[in-house]
Amino acid sequence: MKKLYTLHRLDRETSGVIIFAKRHEIAQTRARSFQKKTN
Repeated sequence: MKKLYTLHRLDRETSGVIIFAKRHEIAQTRARSFQKKTN
């Protein structure tokens, strides 16, 4: 089984959605994108 990387969790106060990436590099770049939009 391949490793999945947690990318972002949407709607934390409820059940929400968790986004995963298959590759570490993608997880890092996408996580930065999400963080820039929320700050």
